[in-house]
Amino acid sequence: GFYTEAVVHKGMLDRIDLELLQNIRNHLVPVFANEVFVVYASSRPGLDQIPQGRNITDFLDRFEELKSSFRSALTTTTSLKICSLITTYNRPEFLKRSLPQVVKLGAPTLVVDDGSTAENREASRLLCKQLGAEFLSIPSNRGLANALNSGLNYWLADPEMEWIAYFQDDVDVHQKAFEIFRKVADRERVPLLTGRMDGQHPVYGESIVNGIRVEFMRTSPGISLFASRQYWNGVLPIPTPYVGAPKLRTDQLQQGADEDLWITGWSPNSVAKRGGYVVCIPGLVRTFSTSAEESTWGNEVGYEDPPLATYY
Repeated sequence: GFYTEAVVHKGMLDRIDLELLQNIRNHLVPVFANEVFVVYASSRPGLDQIPQGRNITDFLDRFEELKSSFRSALTTTTSLKICSLITTYNRPEFLKRSLPQVVKLGAPTLVVDDGSTAENREASRLLCKQLGAEFLSIPSNRGLANALNSGLNYWLADPEMEWIAYFQDDVDVHQKAFEIFRKVADRERVPLLTGRMDGQHPVYGESIVNGIRVEFMRTSPGISLFASRQYWNGVLPIPTPYVGAPKLRTDQLQQGADEDLWITGWSPNSVAKRGGYVVCIPGLVRTFSTSAEESTWGNEVGYEDPPLATYY
């Protein structure tokens, strides 16, 4: 069922899902209002709706402004240019599976090879040529953060590229991923999204946005990240604790390159530091790499991702 009561803070309207606000207005009636709060409740005997005074009027005016700005932002987002970025290192057999799926999404695609061996680099380069993707080779292995910095700056040099979708080379991607991302993404309120759930990253809530179920997370794995150019600019350069491929570090709780934690939560400009969330749309991306033998730093996932969603 729906809520029977709701207390709405006027100063926090832009941080409340608009569909939720609309449902409150449609199903409940205002029973109290002051300069800060509006209290809604289900209509029942003995509970009177308050008249349309100033404290209700300013709330409704702000609500209509938000609806208008949301429609405008959504229209802009759906027409924005998107590009794709994939980083890879010595795994052309993985890229052979993931790259065709990313290219089919219809956006310009760049593959950054992080100093693979000559044989593996050439195999990846030829695959990119066959599929129409661009290829950037780092002369020597400098690590995931450097590969990300290089690829992101390549696309950010084009001011028309407004959203950059990043994928690691071991992913399956839903064919409607960009269509679904566009329905939720917003440069101000939802600047960072992911298409993959992960049990090691807690969920703090969920909602429905334009008919799409979303989950709210503070951090997210770097396997799949979709963000606005403003967001990417805000977290660059991505630092690294060491040079080279991700390494197993037994002396620290966090391992790997930690680039995902910087992007989502550690950077001073991250969405978490600004009080927001990484918005996850489950089932748009999965990893097909699970064993330590397949990982560049011996990471054993311990479980297999579920199949891509079939309900979109």
